[in-house]
Parts: sequence; C-alpha cells; structure tokens
Amino acid sequence: ELEPYEQAKTHWPPAGKHILAQYDEEAILVYQAYNKEIGTHAIKNKTFLDCKAFSPDRMTWIKTNFLWMMFRSGWGSKPNQEMTLGIWLKREAFERLLENCVHTKFVPSVYPSLESYNDTVTYAKNSEFGFVRLQWDPDHLPQGNKHPDRRAIQLGLKRVKSFTSGSDILEIRDMTEFVSEQSGLIGTDKLVVPKERVYPLPEALAKKLMLDSVK
Repeated sequence: ELEPYEQAKTHWPPAGKHILAQYDEEAILVYQAYNKEIGTHAIKNKTFLDCKAFSPDRMTWIKTNFLWMMFRSGWGSKPNQEMTLGIWLKREAFERLLENCVHTKFVPSVYPSLESYNDTVTYAKNSEFGFVRLQWDPDHLPQGNKHPDRRAIQLGLKRVKSFTSGSDILEIRDMTEFVSEQSGLIGTDKLVVPKERVYPLPEALAKKLMLDSVK
C-alpha cells in the first residue's frame, strides 16, 4: 500500500524514537538491500538458505522504515545493495526479535549495570535463538539529509535461523524497480512511499526499546 510522501509525513511523529512501519494483522514489512545474487535467490525461494553469497554468520540489518533503507542503500545505487527486498515478517516473529534484541551500547535505564549489559551481550551472542542487535539512528528525508528530531530503528540479525530459513517470512517482494522509479521523483510532489504508521507494542517491550509515546 502506497501513499504520496507529502501526505505520509503528516501522519508521522515529528520527534522521538518510533517504529514506523507498514503492517497488517498478520505481518510487518521490513526492508533490506542485497546484491543481485542474494536478492534473486531470496525472492525465488523465500529463504536465504543455500545461497552461497549469503552468510548467516554476518550480521544483516533489517529496517522497518522505507526512507531509512533508501538512505542506507543510496536508493539502490550503492555496491552490493542494488536489490531492495520487501520482507513480510510474521508479527509474532518480529516481536520475538524485539524481545531478544540487545542494544548496541549500554543503556542505564534498561540494564541494571554495565556488567549486566555485558553479560546480556555474551549470552545473546551464544543464544540458540541467534544474536539480535538494536540500534537507533537518525531518520532521514528523501534527499538523504537527517531528520532533526526523529529516530529510526534497525535490527541486526546474526545466525537467526528462523529468519534465514524463511519460517518467519510470509512473502519476499522485489522492490528494486519501484525504488528506481521513485528515486527519479525525489523533490517532487509525485514521490510515493509505502504507507507507514507507528507500530504498537506492549508497554514493557516499548520501555525496553526506549520508544517514545505518540502525542
């Protein structure tokens, strides 16, 4: 589902940490950009297994926010990021990633002590579930400049078997052509983006992620 960028931004919080995403009752749309070998394999097979170019031991970063993905990939122009995938993850799988994630740095409001944080990282790195990193970065505008006040989430996944195998995934879409088309409309009122709204989460999980409330 798409909407004009000029309309979309009126629905987004002007500041704070939020998970902006397109979602329905079953799934949430996340993005990643890969080279053609990985992208083609994933779209054809709905899995990353048996793709020689994909290593589950290398952290892959998924984003819920389309424009944040476009900044990272340069609208699909950066090397090894030519193909943009739209990955429909089961909502329960996405929230399981959030429950298991560890912040990229020590956060006193989340971890009782630095030692506790380091222990959590060590445990997560060796977890059977896989290692999930949480990182907040500046959100970005279509032209690539930073949003002054809003932060965007990305999750780093390493050895998360349920993601790599495709069992967490309902569908993988090739968004490469759409990205190419929209990159030529940046700065115009014709630019359209996936319809994204603030993703709702239980209070305890929202607190762990340091989400801000929507005013």
